[in-house]
Amino acid sequence: MKKLLFFVTLFTIFVTSSYGQNPELRLSPNVINTNINGGAIKKGDTVQVSLIYKAAVGKPVRSFYLDFQHQMSAINMIDLIFGNAVPQGAQTSFQNQYYPGYFLNRTPQNTTESSRTNSNNLSYGYSATSGRAINRIWAVSSADLVDGTFCNIRFRVEQVAAGFAYDSIYYNFAQAFSGNYGGTYHETRMPKPNSAWVGLTPVANALVNGELKLSTGLTGGHQPRLVFVDSATNILRATVTPAANGSFTLGSELLPNTAYKIYVNVASDSVPAILNRAITVSDYTAAASEFMKQNLDGTFTNSNIASGIGYLAADVNNNRTLDGGDVTALFAQAVGADTIFTPVAGQTLYNLPAFLSATYDSLSSTSWKAITDEYTVNFRTSGVAKPLSICYLIPGDINRSHSSVRTQAQTITTFSTFVNTPNNNLPNINVSLNNLTLTSDQFTIPVNINTNGANLSGLQFEFVYDPTKVKFESIKCDIPTWIVFVNNHNGRIKFGAVDRELKTPYTGKDLTPFKLVFSTLQNGLDINSAIKITSNLDASDNKGNQLGVKLNTTTIKLTGYNNF
Repeated sequence: MKKLLFFVTLFTIFVTSSYGQNPELRLSPNVINTNINGGAIKKGDTVQVSLIYKAAVGKPVRSFYLDFQHQMSAINMIDLIFGNAVPQGAQTSFQNQYYPGYFLNRTPQNTTESSRTNSNNLSYGYSATSGRAINRIWAVSSADLVDGTFCNIRFRVEQVAAGFAYDSIYYNFAQAFSGNYGGTYHETRMPKPNSAWVGLTPVANALVNGELKLSTGLTGGHQPRLVFVDSATNILRATVTPAANGSFTLGSELLPNTAYKIYVNVASDSVPAILNRAITVSDYTAAASEFMKQNLDGTFTNSNIASGIGYLAADVNNNRTLDGGDVTALFAQAVGADTIFTPVAGQTLYNLPAFLSATYDSLSSTSWKAITDEYTVNFRTSGVAKPLSICYLIPGDINRSHSSVRTQAQTITTFSTFVNTPNNNLPNINVSLNNLTLTSDQFTIPVNINTNGANLSGLQFEFVYDPTKVKFESIKCDIPTWIVFVNNHNGRIKFGAVDRELKTPYTGKDLTPFKLVFSTLQNGLDINSAIKITSNLDASDNKGNQLGVKLNTTTIKLTGYNNF
């Protein structure tokens, strides 16, 4: 077989050709996304590539001598069907010579758009274990071809192990002849690309059919990603960003029957924004209430934090207990006075605590203390696809508003409560904000609420304004026994209040807990600006349950009197 391939190479060097416009034979498609029945490609299916012919004036073509390369262990030619470039009534035939183990040593000189150049620079290699093969195809029509599909070459996608590393089908050359074999040889243009990728549906070749339980609270650039590291070599093998629904699939990126360490991380520069959104007054209230109501022996009642993952979230100082240090740090984070942690300088990625979902869901109020490494998920692939479900936790996010939601299992006692889990059965509070017409250089924004019967123990908002047009001056609070906080920086003001002892709830309708005072940096009569209300708001009862906030608007328009 080596001699035969060498002979054909020599043959192509000495054939004659004419110049000018040349016939064209183009490979299509370059990515095969469906099988011949139009469905998603699975192992065992049949796929096809087409060769599209374009005639050249004065250079009739009846036959082509073709060279294709493919992975013989994964994809094999099974048929050739002539197309509409063959005139009706013409006779056709084809022969296929199969060379297992052979492959083209691809170089810039034999991968051009010129079939002549490619043929004259052929160089083949051989290995019994290469997994590749060459198909030499002689396809003949009894009449001159016309523009259209010359042929469809069909391949079978073989049944190989999960995670197989697929390669493309390569179209190496196409020698065009008029009349019978030995007739006039025409140079042939082969438009690039000259390969076709067989796009199996990801699950068809998967080693991992995975799920990262994403929270809708983390959006845009804050979404976490997963990193797979070989446990034996510590070599990074795969990085994957899940789809919007959290699903992901890994195949040839990993090796079968191999142990991996999995990490869930976010960009380090996104950590401050994530903590600001994830840790709110309801998280602080839950931790403070549980801490203050602890038993004399130091154990907890689990009336405000019911699950192990809730306690792990609350343990921001990472000493495996809920203590005053955690509560203090959570308060500072919630009110914007400080942060519970900052990434190491120069660190580009921050690993979040991550767990197999079964572990995340089942941690109890005592078993969580036995966790020794909350940042690594250990997983081993096999020879077939395996399911993998992972949850992540943002430290301090006790109610998991931005972390993975813990699955409730009503048959297990420790899961029977909805404490620290979003609960649609609890009432929402209504917040009313109004546009303002300015008649002076100072104005006040009242925040009006109706608690709808709920007893509030924590309340927070975040406004964004244009610091080149207005200036924040002060805040007035109508809840004297509560701790009021306000953090104003670069046009973003986070404010709110929490019940000092969690014993004086705030409830009722037509309430105005806050009034924000601003001044204009230009003539107030001429101003045209707005204040935006962000989604970083929260309302909590004394157990840390989020009550939900319904806004009548997310924009407060500021219009000077002269603009009317």
